[in-house]
Amino acid sequence: MRAVRALPWLNRNVAAMGVTSLLSDASHETATSVLPGFLAVLGLPPAALGIIEGISDALASFVKLGSGWIGDRTGRRWRLAVAGYTMTGTMPLLLALAGSWPLVLGAKLFGWLGKGIRGPVRNAMLAESVSPEARGRAFGFHRAGDTIGAVIGPLLGVAVLG
Repeated sequence: MRAVRALPWLNRNVAAMGVTSLLSDASHETATSVLPGFLAVLGLPPAALGIIEGISDALASFVKLGSGWIGDRTGRRWRLAVAGYTMTGTMPLLLALAGSWPLVLGAKLFGWLGKGIRGPVRNAMLAESVSPEARGRAFGFHRAGDTIGAVIGPLLGVAVLG
């Protein structure tokens, strides 16, 4: 029986996915942090934000069921992940161009559709990038990037509003 060579846990894939998640989260969290003020300018009540966020989160959750299955069946995880990140990255631009609440909802749905597509396939790629013993560190690094982006995003939003 041949010994399996352990992959270093912080390899190119893990680092790239961590940085990508940091930047993606910073981008959409910046847009999300200015969204309440934008909706107020459009004359919408605060409840509109909850409705938009709730519908978007539900869509992302349901899409995750299918995207993981599609990624496993087709083997095209990288393409699905890139498409999902592209959709999520386009969302702030679409929000900036929105002039009415249906367009805000559409932009948010488009971005969160991407979020639902990318999550499961990215996680599968991340798990395949490291040895089983190193998965906790790899996923921890990824979540740390995601969390740092979630902190940076609102700070950028406040700076933009200021």
